[in-house]
Amino acid sequence: MSRKDKAKQTSNKILNAAMRMFGRMGYRGASMNDVAEEAGVSKSLLHYHFHTKERLLIEAQRSTIRGLHQRF
Repeated sequence: MSRKDKAKQTSNKILNAAMRMFGRMGYRGASMNDVAEEAGVSKSLLHYHFHTKERLLIEAQRSTIRGLHQRF
């Protein structure tokens, strides 16, 4: 697997974990640490891919919208 593919896979794993945590705990209730634990990655790796919690939320929303768009 190439480095780019591995990075994409890690980003997707983080986004999926973020969607679960934001869904369960809300944006304010879920910390970056919670998301990192749920994704099974270090907090520093999460921050490498998504610098802020706000950026993570925006990308999680984009991912959800893309998924819905593909279904229709």
